[in-house]
Amino acid sequence: MTEPTHEELARFYDHEAVRSIDAATYRLMWYRFRVMMGMIEGRGRRILEVGAGDGDVVVTLSERGHTCYAMDISEVRLAKYKERAEAHRITQLLGSEEDHIPLEDASLDVVLCGEVMEHVPDNDRAFEEIRRVLRRVGQLIVSVPYRESLKIATCPNCGKKFELNGYLHTYDLSSLRSLFGHHGFEVVQTHIGHTKVSRVVWSRWQSGLSLFLCRVLDGLTSRAYRASDTWLMMKGVCKP
Repeated sequence: MTEPTHEELARFYDHEAVRSIDAATYRLMWYRFRVMMGMIEGRGRRILEVGAGDGDVVVTLSERGHTCYAMDISEVRLAKYKERAEAHRITQLLGSEEDHIPLEDASLDVVLCGEVMEHVPDNDRAFEEIRRVLRRVGQLIVSVPYRESLKIATCPNCGKKFELNGYLHTYDLSSLRSLFGHHGFEVVQTHIGHTKVSRVVWSRWQSGLSLFLCRVLDGLTSRAYRASDTWLMMKGVCKP
């Protein structure tokens, strides 16, 4: 499979930016967002979300008193919520070909990276940049598809092989933990969700209590009732 260029990735995500998401799918995405936001420690943090999508997470965090930055490779996606970002004083950043984060060293408390690493060609380079911009006890929270199989197809026009979901990597607990450790992060929290059990509960009932219940159900059922779109979330803190 040929590694995509920066321009090819940008075009792919510009196309994805105009694709509509049905209400049922968004409810399940919001569960993941809630779990991720729940892992953030402290108030008034400086937070960067890499691959910020439609901006729902950074807008919510901004409303909770955090200073937020939203970075994406897609100009189309950033433009979709530009007005909301400006209203919430969220700084939007466009991803570069070199995977450079246009922020100063040790300038952030938290970096969020939800369902992004599997699309990034060079994970080591991405982790190096994240580590650079985090402060001494900074927090990194990453979610990736859990034990996902790559679905390779061949383009009938150009003959190039590509993955149907745009995935370039697969992960399990061991491989993601190793990536964190290699780049100077101590893993302090993991979560595997949603399972076939928790997704039924969350689809019918969304509240603070159901969030707690679904997280418990994920812990009890992640081995036996993993869904096809189950994700792995991991939080690490910078080692001194």
